Amino acid sequence: MSGGGGVRTQLQQTTHLDRTPSIIRSRRAFTLIELLIAITAIVVVVSLLLAALGNSRSSAQAAVGASNLRSVNSLHAAYASENRGTFYNPFVTSSAAGQPAWTLPIDDGGDLNGRTYERFGYRDDNRFVGEGFMAYWHSYMALRNPGQGFSPQLAFAPGDEVMLNQWKERSASMSEGLFPGSYYYSPVFFKNADAYSFADWPGACPSSFGAAFRGNFCDGVPEGLSAAIGMQDLTQPASKVILWERADFRQVKRTERIAKVQVVRPLPPAWNNPAAKPQAATCDGAVARVDMAEATRRAAESLQGHTGLESVPVDLVKAPDELPVVPANGTAVVDGQADADGLYPMFFGATRGGVKGRDVPR
Repeated sequence: MSGGGGVRTQLQQTTHLDRTPSIIRSRRAFTLIELLIAITAIVVVVSLLLAALGNSRSSAQAAVGASNLRSVNSLHAAYASENRGTFYNPFVTSSAAGQPAWTLPIDDGGDLNGRTYERFGYRDDNRFVGEGFMAYWHSYMALRNPGQGFSPQLAFAPGDEVMLNQWKERSASMSEGLFPGSYYYSPVFFKNADAYSFADWPGACPSSFGAAFRGNFCDGVPEGLSAAIGMQDLTQPASKVILWERADFRQVKRTERIAKVQVVRPLPPAWNNPAAKPQAATCDGAVARVDMAEATRRAAESLQGHTGLESVPVDLVKAPDELPVVPANGTAVVDGQADADGLYPMFFGATRGGVKGRDVPR
């Protein structure tokens, strides 16, 4: 009995084991739909991560750009403080030393007998004499003051890949010469205020843009166009922009109208493009973004006769996407063959009334 019971028990156990589901021998394959859903989910997650990283990078670059802008603005404040309240204007010093008007020495010897780059002007528009200097001021200030602790990096916004890469690629091979920077210095701080009240300026031709804008000089550039501008000339420091980013580097593309056709290009909008919001420093030391769409709207309303012309710059300009290096043994054309943004009012750089005018409504 006992032997037979043992056999039955063993058979029952064997039978029980046979009926119990064993470890699955093979896994069911994913269907095509499941694979597509999984891939889509991964793509969405990666896109969100990249967008977050991109926004974080853009925010960090903007913060560094604002810090740089404050630092270079402090250079002008320090210069004015050490020079009886007069703003930086090397053209006055150069002229007093016997150099031709609008000619600056760009050697690094510390004297005023080096090679020169005349006028910093535009090739075809003589009303822009000296305007090109607004991109080279930091490099020139550093060159003329060797050993004063100027940091070249401060001249560039982290998002300005064009200017920054140009400096990185060529600075090692150039002991002299000038590099354009990311922060423009308004010409109204080194030009006679009459240049921005052009109706009273002798020899100015009518502008093809209309009576509200200045034209080229018919009989050559007049004398006395450069002037020493002082803090006492400011009437509204919180409203007058002295430095600004040459483009809105947070944006990676812009829309241009070419022959009545809108074209999207992979470039940041220039500072005066209505779509831009560049960072700008005012004479009271503040740094903030300026909405150029709002500035353009105010200018348009002024031109339509709703208000005075205070909000309308006296000129328009196509801002180039890049500017050349000025070598010590040669010259460069500021408005050469480089691509440029559209023709827009020259906000900050051609303020009506010059240094006494307003750029932002504060």
